[in-house]
Amino acid sequence: MNISFLKSPRIIFVISFALMVVISLIPQIELYECHFYYKDGVQELDFKKNMSLSYFLGYGYDMEAFSLYQTIDFTWKGKLMFFLLLLGFPLMLSYRFALRNKLNNQKDTE
Repeated sequence: MNISFLKSPRIIFVISFALMVVISLIPQIELYECHFYYKDGVQELDFKKNMSLSYFLGYGYDMEAFSLYQTIDFTWKGKLMFFLLLLGFPLMLSYRFALRNKLNNQKDTE
């Protein structure tokens, strides 16, 4: 099996990004901290809870209970986790492959 296409850091980035998106959406792992706001006349509710990205797409959660909240947004921790998992990890992995390819090319020229 020829896997020479995996030497390209861009291909590694795309594959690892797609894998991280699938891992974040399908198993419904609650990794991202969100802020829930609810206000109904006198009653006001404000709390934080971890959520999965699949909840924002509408599956894996009771949508009637989900619709009671006025706004749901990521906290700074949730945004950081989103950035690190979906962009940071694939960038670091592709950078590692780029450095390894550069080192192998230098060894080949010597």
